[in-house]
Amino acid sequence: MISVGGININLLEKQAGTIAAADQKRSYERHWTPIHFDFGVDDVVATAALVQKHGGTVEGEVSSDFAPCVDPFGNGFCLVGN
Repeated sequence: MISVGGININLLEKQAGTIAAADQKRSYERHWTPIHFDFGVDDVVATAALVQKHGGTVEGEVSSDFAPCVDPFGNGFCLVGN
């Protein structure tokens, strides 16, 4: 665990080929690293708008508790409501 500014960040390695969500297997063809970040935020909708404003993309539907995103370099991350 890494603590920065009162925020705890847990890094978990997940091997390629293991089950991700539902029956999908993890593949790192798109991402160069097996690390995936979920950021806990107070307002998912507003933060998703900021992601887009600063060059990122929202992939899929945004809800009040979840938004799948991609940074300008193609690395995926999720916004998760606190």
